[in-house]
Amino acid sequence: MTDKEIYQTVGISPTTFYKWISTDDKILRYAEKLIDKYTDKELGAVWRALIRECKKGDVRAIKLYFELKGKYRQSVETSMSAGDIQINISPASGAEAEHED
Repeated sequence: MTDKEIYQTVGISPTTFYKWISTDDKILRYAEKLIDKYTDKELGAVWRALIRECKKGDVRAIKLYFELKGKYRQSVETSMSAGDIQINISPASGAEAEHED
């Protein structure tokens, strides 16, 4: 999370936030715990929304689902020569073997 997301979620001003974290990092850890607690409560709803989009056939959602489950990885390589840009996207090493069943 960014600092801005933390102080907005906790409900304090940026000045107060930076004053607190510069003098006592316990406050920052406490704020992070509160944010984790809140976001953990929403995790089920997020997974349901992702699965709903997968069932609709949304390829991006399906890809994200498999990435989060550790079933899909890819590597992106870029190269540039004489003004030409080439981008190669391929499964990461070992990913092909995982899907051969």
